[in-house]
Amino acid sequence: MKDNVQRLFLSSNPQLNNVKPYFCFFMTLKFSKYQGAGNDFIIVNDDMKLTENEIRFMCDRHFGIGSDGLMFVGKSENGKLSVRFHNPDASMSFCGNGSRCAMAFAVHNLGCSGDEMIFEGFDGEHKANYRDGYAHIEMHITSEVEKVDDFYFVNTGAPHAVYQVGNLEELKLKEVAFNARNHSKFQPIGTNVNFYSENEDGSLAIRTFEKGVEDETLACGTGITACVLVHHSQNLDKEFEQVVHAKGGQTSVVKNATGIWLGGPALHVFEGRIELPQL
Repeated sequence: MKDNVQRLFLSSNPQLNNVKPYFCFFMTLKFSKYQGAGNDFIIVNDDMKLTENEIRFMCDRHFGIGSDGLMFVGKSENGKLSVRFHNPDASMSFCGNGSRCAMAFAVHNLGCSGDEMIFEGFDGEHKANYRDGYAHIEMHITSEVEKVDDFYFVNTGAPHAVYQVGNLEELKLKEVAFNARNHSKFQPIGTNVNFYSENEDGSLAIRTFEKGVEDETLACGTGITACVLVHHSQNLDKEFEQVVHAKGGQTSVVKNATGIWLGGPALHVFEGRIELPQL
């Protein structure tokens, strides 16, 4: 039975086809599952070492646990946190919603108060807080809003192409996202692709195609921030609070004197254990 599971897993993950055709289950790993506006994440303590193949296995929704990414979260002697995020293909990046969930994990498991937190992410050091199931993280904007062909581009800790559209519901997202996702300007890693529209009440609605996942996700924190920056690009010198509705829930982006902050729910889903195969 385990041989059959492995063959099916490898055939659905071509990057693993160089692995030997037999493995045994050899280690039981404890993990936590969190979600932020529908983005779901596996979180483990940062003292655990996993291979890229093991990360891919755990994120796989058919043969593993299933998630939009996996994070290693730890706390140093000076109280600062480390957040190491991996996409489902095991590549590393910064993840806004994932980092918010990491703050909830830190409060629940690492003895953090939640009031004033600092974590080191893929793109540097961030301030954060977590209260009553809601987390805010400081965002780093590493590029100006730029017009590229028929979309805008901005790096909010991760690269994002942004389109403003009239009707999100009728959008064939994966087809329309293909050109920007694979645009020559962003090779070899490519870019995430977002589509947003403005609601009558001034809030925004968004859909996102995430690289590394290679599909639509229910939310994307860096993508939400990118859409808000594009939407406010003519008045970025002013403070604002923008409500954004992703498919997985409501979030907000606030620009004030202290910086740009992404806020939204960060909720514990369950604890679990998984037998890791030797891939």
